[in-house]
Amino acid sequence: DFRLRRNLVEWQRVAAAGLRLSTDGSPTLQAAMRLNAATFAWCRGAMAEVHEHADAARRLSVRAQWLAGQRAALVLNGNAFLAGGRMLEAVEAYETAQRDDDLSESTRVSVAIGLAYGMWGLGRLAKAIEYGESAVRLSRILGLVSSEGIALLSLGETSHEMGDLERARSALGRSAELCGTIGNRAGEAEVA
Repeated sequence: DFRLRRNLVEWQRVAAAGLRLSTDGSPTLQAAMRLNAATFAWCRGAMAEVHEHADAARRLSVRAQWLAGQRAALVLNGNAFLAGGRMLEAVEAYETAQRDDDLSESTRVSVAIGLAYGMWGLGRLAKAIEYGESAVRLSRILGLVSSEGIALLSLGETSHEMGDLERARSALGRSAELCGTIGNRAGEAEVA
């Protein structure tokens, strides 16, 4: 998984150069550079910057009529809202992103994971299970091991809260196994 092997120093240089060079470019190019900057901010935990860049990327993507850019900006905002405990706003961002039928499969997985956590945070546990199961199923089909581990973590936490301890134990155990396999120490620690 790219997020586990990133070089933040090099990424910062490239992101800054991309933003500088794109100012005179097309709205699509500017939006792509803003999405890159938002993703970089997400990996650093700078949620205010995520929102700043994702909002700019969405506006530019609308101007360029670039649907994939608009969805990516919504997902990044949803992720930042989720990280900040703003569950309702996260769910709204993810639901807006999933309205289009032509989402890429990997984006569909990200949205389902986000909705699973958002619904869990809102206490809508049955919906959280539904989205978690969908994310696990799609992750397995696509071979997205990291996403499957995260989706199983969500499914395990929700199952635990619902009192289904056997399902929670199974999902959390498999999540820890997958996270260990790919070297996602943060995911392993969250399950422990």
